[in-house]
Amino acid sequence: MMILTGGLPLGLFTGVGTFTLDHQGGMTHLRVKEEVRGPLRGLLWKATPDTRQDLIDYVNAVKKRAEILG
Repeated sequence: MMILTGGLPLGLFTGVGTFTLDHQGGMTHLRVKEEVRGPLRGLLWKATPDTRQDLIDYVNAVKKRAEILG
């Protein structure tokens, strides 16, 4: 598991990205979770770009690379 965190002092805004590898049924699954919290979450979340597509692109690139190295 890899956890990336960032944010503002005093917990006003915190972003946490969790990347987990799970082995199931002979396959390895990459799970990505993004979580934001803190009292300024609503304000800052609306002001930041949507990263969902970036995460989808990242997961697809990891999958492609893993298939090549197979």
